[in-house]
Amino acid sequence: MKVLFAASDNNSSSGAFRSMVALNKILNTEFGVETLVVLPEEGDGAPLLEQAGVRYTVIRSFGWVIADAPVSPALRMCISEQKKLNSEAVRLFLRLIEEEKIDIVHINTSYSYVAALAAHIANKPIVWHLREFLEEDQGKRIYDRLGGYALISASDRIVAISQALYKKYEGILPKEKMRVIYNGIDEKVFWKPEKKIFRGRTLEFVCAGAINSKKGQEELLRACGKLYRGGFSDFRLRFAGTYHESDRARLEAIAEEYGIRDKYELLGKRSDVDKLFECADIVFMCSQFEAFGRVTVEGMLSGALVIGADTGGTAEILQDGKTGYLYRQGDAESLCSVIQKAVQNRDAAAAVAARGRDYALAHFTARHNAEQIAQMYKELRPQRKIPVAAVVVTYNRKEMLKECIAALLAQTYPGLEIFIVDNASTDGTRALGEALSAEDVRVHYCNTGKNLGGAGGFHYGMKEAYNAGAERLWVMDDDVLPQPDALERLVAAEELLRSRGERAGFFAGCVYGPSGEPMNTPGIDRAGENGYAFWYEHLENGLVRLDSATFVSVLFPREAVGLSGLPCSDFFIWGDDTEYTMRVRRVCGSAYLVGGSNAVHARANAKNLTIFNEEQPRRVGMFAYMVRNTLIYTSAYAGQTALASRLHAFRGDCRRLRLSRDPLRKEKISAIRQGIRQFKKYDFGVFGMRYELFPLRLPPAAKENFFRRAVCFLPRSVKRLKNYRKKYGTRALIKRILYGKKCYGIHYTIGRAVTWLPRKLIR
Repeated sequence: MKVLFAASDNNSSSGAFRSMVALNKILNTEFGVETLVVLPEEGDGAPLLEQAGVRYTVIRSFGWVIADAPVSPALRMCISEQKKLNSEAVRLFLRLIEEEKIDIVHINTSYSYVAALAAHIANKPIVWHLREFLEEDQGKRIYDRLGGYALISASDRIVAISQALYKKYEGILPKEKMRVIYNGIDEKVFWKPEKKIFRGRTLEFVCAGAINSKKGQEELLRACGKLYRGGFSDFRLRFAGTYHESDRARLEAIAEEYGIRDKYELLGKRSDVDKLFECADIVFMCSQFEAFGRVTVEGMLSGALVIGADTGGTAEILQDGKTGYLYRQGDAESLCSVIQKAVQNRDAAAAVAARGRDYALAHFTARHNAEQIAQMYKELRPQRKIPVAAVVVTYNRKEMLKECIAALLAQTYPGLEIFIVDNASTDGTRALGEALSAEDVRVHYCNTGKNLGGAGGFHYGMKEAYNAGAERLWVMDDDVLPQPDALERLVAAEELLRSRGERAGFFAGCVYGPSGEPMNTPGIDRAGENGYAFWYEHLENGLVRLDSATFVSVLFPREAVGLSGLPCSDFFIWGDDTEYTMRVRRVCGSAYLVGGSNAVHARANAKNLTIFNEEQPRRVGMFAYMVRNTLIYTSAYAGQTALASRLHAFRGDCRRLRLSRDPLRKEKISAIRQGIRQFKKYDFGVFGMRYELFPLRLPPAAKENFFRRAVCFLPRSVKRLKNYRKKYGTRALIKRILYGKKCYGIHYTIGRAVTWLPRKLIR
C-alpha cells in the first residue's frame, strides 16, 4: 500500500509536522505502508524526514487559512493569485499520484486543500487529519468555510486528534466519517523512566511552544509573579519557542511589574526540547484551546509534572490530581494556587508525575497512533471506478430518449454506464427511466426536481457521474443516436494520446443529421506558435485539433473535469456547451475531433441554430439566453475588442430583422435586446466559482467606511495641494486646480471658460 502525505508546513518545531514524521517512520518500518511526504515549501523540517528514512518531495502550494479578521483588498488579491498558482500544484500532485501509483492520499492538516482536489480528480481515497483549533486557538479561519467544509466532508475518513476537536466539528462534518485518534509521540526521545523531580533547591519551570497571546505565556508569567510575591522565589521559568519583538516586550513589561525580570528567560526556537524537559520539574501547557497538546505528552513522558489549562485536548490528556494538574484557563490566580499546591506537597506531586509518565506511555505513543491509522487504511477499499459514464439530459421527449438509450446500450465498448438526467419531465419519462434502471444495472435514473435547462441538467448529471467514480464522461442530449462503435473510437483516441504523454481536454465525435447532412460542426483550433494553425498535428490518426464543441457526443476525461469544473448551470440553455468546452480546452491545452466516431443528431430542424432560421414562436424567447451567454463567454475568453464586435453584430441582426418580412421579427428583436440587457446585469464577480466541484470562494471584500473616507478626504487633498505648490509653484497650482492633470476633458473645458475674461484682460 502506498500513501501520499500532504504536509502542513516544513517546520521542524511544528507539532503537526513532528507527529507526521513519527507516524511515517513507523508506518514504513512496522506496518508495511510505503509513504511519500509532499512538502508545500522549502524549510528546516526536511532533515527530520531524512533522519527517519522517509521519502519526500516539494510541490510549492498555498493554504486556505487566513487571519480571522476583515479581509483587506490587498489580501483578497493575494488569495486570488495563490489560487491560480495552486491550479498548477494540483497538476503536479496528479502527475505524482499517477507516477507513484498512490493508493491513499492523507491530508495532514486543516491548512491545505490542494492535495485533496488532486485526490478527488484521481479518484483516490482521502484521509483528512484535523490537527488544529483554528478560530479558538490560533485566531485563524478558512477563507471560504462553506466550500472548505464541503471539501473536507467529501473525504473518506476524517481524523480528529482529540474529543474536543471532534465536538467542534461533529455538527459541521459528517459524523459517520469522523474518528478520534490521539497523536503519537516517539517515546524513545522523551521517555525518562528513572527521572526524579523536586530534587534541587531551585525548581525548573519550562513552557514550550510559539509565544503569542493565544498560548497563555503572559498568564503563566503573571502566576509566577504572584508566586514570587507570595514568598516563593526558588524557581526559574524558561520559555522555548519562536516569538516576535512585540511578544517579548509584553512579557518584559509583566516581569518588571512583578519584579521577576531575573526569574525568566526567553530561549527562542530550540531543537533540544527533550533536554529541557529532562531537567524540568514542572512543564506548563497554558493554551486557550489546544487541539491535542503534543508538548503535554512530551512533558509527561519526560517524568515532569505537567500543569495545564482545563480546555481543549489538554483536559482530556491530564486527569486532574491523577496524571497531572489542571487550572481554570485565563485565571492567573488559579494557576498560581495550583503551582503552590505542587510545591508545598512535593511527594504527592511527584507521584502524580510518575503516574502521568506511565499513562502517556500506555496511550500516546507513536506506535499506538500508527497502529490505528494503519487499521483505518485497511478499511478504505479502492474507490468504485466506472470506465465511461454517459450523461444524457432529457425533458419531455420520452420516445427520443428510448432510441438514445437503446443506441447507448448497443455500444461495443464494455464498461459503459448511463446516467439519465430528467429535468422534471411530465410526459411519463420518470416511469420510463425507473423501469430502465430496474431492468439494467448499467442505467441510473436521476430526477432534478425542476426544469434546470440543458446547462443545469449537464451540471447536475456530470457531477453525479463524477462523484460516482467515472473515469470518463460522455455527454449528449436525448436526441443523439451514436453509432455502435462511436464510444470505442473516442476512448481509443484518448488512450492513444495518453500513451504518447499528451492529455487532451475532450474528444468530440462527428455529428450528422437524419439525412446525412453535417450538424453541430465544432470550432477548429486556429492558434499556432508561428502564425500557422496546426490543427492537422494528429491527422494521420483521424484527429483534428479543436477549440470548442457542442454537447453532442463529447467525451471528457475525469482529469479534465476535475481541473476545469462543471458547466455553468445559470446559463440555462444554449451556449453553456461552447463556454465549457472553450474553458476545458484552455485549461488542458488541447482537444480533438475524432474522425471515425459518428453520431446522428435526430433534431427536427437540421439547419444551423440561428435566430433567423427559427420558425417556432415558443422557442424564439429562448434566444435571449443564447445572446446573453455568447456575450458572457466572449467577454471572459476573447476580450473587450471581441465583445464590442459581437455586440455590434447582434445590433446588426436587429436592423436586419427590422427590414425583413419575418412574421416573428418583433419577437426576435425583443429576444436579442433582452439578452443584451441580461448580459449587462450579469454578475461577473462570481462567474469564476459557479462551476467548481468544490467552490473555494474568495473572502468577502472588506467594507470601507464611507464616513471615514469623507473625513480623511479634505486633509489628504490639502496636503497634496501643499506638496504640489512647494514643488511647482503657486502659478502651476492654480492651473492644476482650474484645468486638472490633463489638457483635455470637461475639467479643462470648464477651467478655460472660467479664465477666459482674465486672459482677455491680460492680453
